[in-house]
Amino acid sequence: MAGVLLVDGDEVVMRACVGNREMTTARLRMRRGVGLAGHVFATRKAAKVDDYLHNDVISDHFHALAVAEATRSAMCAPLILDGEIIGVLEVWRRRSSIFTEREMARLAGLAELAAIALHHARLYDEREFTLREVEGRAPGAGNAVRQVTHALSLQQELVQSAVGWRTVVRRAAPGIGAHRVRGGAVRH
Repeated sequence: MAGVLLVDGDEVVMRACVGNREMTTARLRMRRGVGLAGHVFATRKAAKVDDYLHNDVISDHFHALAVAEATRSAMCAPLILDGEIIGVLEVWRRRSSIFTEREMARLAGLAELAAIALHHARLYDEREFTLREVEGRAPGAGNAVRQVTHALSLQQELVQSAVGWRTVVRRAAPGIGAHRVRGGAVRH
């Protein structure tokens, strides 16, 4: 099971969830420090629980839901953009198991990519809204605005991808060792 919870004031709110059995899971809201996602929201650091019902990391506010979903373990990573936490990415397992440090690093890398993707989606929505406004005022100007904004978004995407890719490679492949990462490519 996996979910993306986004910041809404002093809470994180489930915005997308897959693999859940309960509708309550798809509507989760967690305050800072409450539940694993709330813990990550408060600390801004990835965390895990190997036994969801018996741990000292998170509060027991969601034990009934964990039982209904048959949740055994979970891990969660912050979605951080420009130093600001915008949400959390959480995954759960229904079988007894322990998440490894390598899996934690992969989730953290995936969370970095997800934060960038969410940012790009928001930028796209803002651009589309602005474009509709401009086209409403001056129908002929829409094409010129569309071309300029497309060029700017491509440039921004390339710059962010280059910066983000380096971090993701370092986190997702900590065993690279003597290999160096340059310009998004692993060199031997």
